[in-house]
Amino acid sequence: MIADPVDFALALSRLSTGTKQSRSRHTPSTWEAPVALSAPERLGLLQFVNILILSVNLRSLARGLYVETLVTEVLYWSLQFLVFKKIMEAKTRAEMFAYVLGGTVGTALAILITKAVWGE
Repeated sequence: MIADPVDFALALSRLSTGTKQSRSRHTPSTWEAPVALSAPERLGLLQFVNILILSVNLRSLARGLYVETLVTEVLYWSLQFLVFKKIMEAKTRAEMFAYVLGGTVGTALAILITKAVWGE
């Protein structure tokens, strides 16, 4: 399985051109975030974004906006997979608190954003 975007692009180019290309030895094989987050912060941020997307999804569903509903649905379930994985790895109360807080703040922010965008 190809998990790295650079490896994926190289594999695609090999298929289309029939040539063998290799990654530069100076190119990192994994992406690193510019700011290191703790486990509770990562879980809280994931849940924040997840609930933000879900809230926008529900409001677009209620308004009958097909494209917005389908796009947010795909985003929600894709991110939900990562959230489930992080929940299974959670070991502390801080992670539980961050999960709950992220969801709560995500919902509140989604209401503000969708009211500003759709005016309701």
